[in-house]
Amino acid sequence: MNLAKQQENQSNLLDKIISPIKSSLDQMESRFKEYVVSENPVIQEMIDYVFAKKGKRLRPALVFISANINQDSKSQNIIDLALCIELIHIATLVHDDVNDKSDLRRGIETYNKKWGSTASVLFGDFLFARAFVILSQLGNLTIIQNLSKTTSEICEGEIMQNFLKTDYEITIDQYSQIIRYKTASLIAESCRIGAIITDQSVKVQDALYRFGLNLGMAFQIYDDYLDFKGDQSKLGKPVLNDIMNGYITLPMIHLFNQFSNGEREKVYELIEKDRKANNLDHIKSLLKEYQCLEYSLNMANDYIYKAIDILDDMENDELRQSLRQVANFIIQRDY
Repeated sequence: MNLAKQQENQSNLLDKIISPIKSSLDQMESRFKEYVVSENPVIQEMIDYVFAKKGKRLRPALVFISANINQDSKSQNIIDLALCIELIHIATLVHDDVNDKSDLRRGIETYNKKWGSTASVLFGDFLFARAFVILSQLGNLTIIQNLSKTTSEICEGEIMQNFLKTDYEITIDQYSQIIRYKTASLIAESCRIGAIITDQSVKVQDALYRFGLNLGMAFQIYDDYLDFKGDQSKLGKPVLNDIMNGYITLPMIHLFNQFSNGEREKVYELIEKDRKANNLDHIKSLLKEYQCLEYSLNMANDYIYKAIDILDDMENDELRQSLRQVANFIIQRDY
């Protein structure tokens, strides 16, 4: 398939996903602009910058899909809940960019680059706080407990990742735990809380959580794959960003596992030398030789298959088809 056709297919699939819930996403953004405000002009400028280049809005989309937004009696609560999820997600991105000293995200300057690390960390905290104020007003203790636990897990994942930075001995199990906490947990909760707020059965809530967890694992593994394989103009950030920042992701872990202990030490030294010299040609060559990107792509696909298998037990055909489209998009995107 040529590139233009692939991009067209991605666009068509995303349109199919977004079309039934576009009105809800638009209402969420209006609610964002109405509720998340500040009298301080600098803070308001930072708030407005959120809309400079919008992301995929995957997590609030999952809330709306799972909630069955047509239940008008609770639609405002669902919109506010989706906003909470998006605020938490944006806060984690702002903090991530500080940790990574990143200059670009989605093709524009990061908060860290534009306002500095201190202001960015505090702005991320501001967004977290606003999210939990909204949650408290919804008054659903189960959702408050679930999202509090999820936020804690996100922080744990980020701390684990930071402490394992440049640790070439990191295992697949450690990597999996990191991405489960820092990425998959919020995607899983985005699916589940939509069902909780609309009083769907515990069986459906649990199925949606398990679907989201597998979807989230696939999402992050595919992101890590794109970090090596993607196009900077589409990603909106430099490729090979993770390894340059010292984060060892699945392709690199699989590479290291191809060598004996004695050989591995030499590979570590070579990669560390190249990383510091900002020349990653050796790494690219080794990843290609040992088919590390193919390995990562296959693992992302395995998680997608697990997610789709969970959907087979769900009675709501419309919900099943919508979530299947999301799953397919996750591993077809180029950004």
